[in-house]
Amino acid sequence: MTAARPTIGIIGAGKLGVVLAQLALAARYEVRIAGSGSPHAIGLSMRVLAPGAQTMTTIDVASSSDIVILALPLRNYQHLPVDALADKLVIDAMNYWWEVDGENPALSDPASSTSELVQEHLHK
Repeated sequence: MTAARPTIGIIGAGKLGVVLAQLALAARYEVRIAGSGSPHAIGLSMRVLAPGAQTMTTIDVASSSDIVILALPLRNYQHLPVDALADKLVIDAMNYWWEVDGENPALSDPASSTSELVQEHLHK
């Protein structure tokens, strides 16, 4: 008897999110993905770029996935559904890019990291 594979949820439907969805689908994982807009808004793109990935809202991806990969701009981490991500394996694939995210004083110290910010936010 084989154990069921975990479902992979990806929050962020940009370049990284799409590539992660493609790789997970190729490895035969069930993939759920959310973009910044409605699931319908990214539906056509996902049918072409990652056929088989289910498009959902961010809260639905977070609630219904076993593993959730964060592949969105770092500036959006404070909008993550904290309660829906509780007790999930969350993988932070975000990077701080001040030109896009704006200057963040919490990251001016080289000893701090984006993953620490995200972890702190998720453990509120």
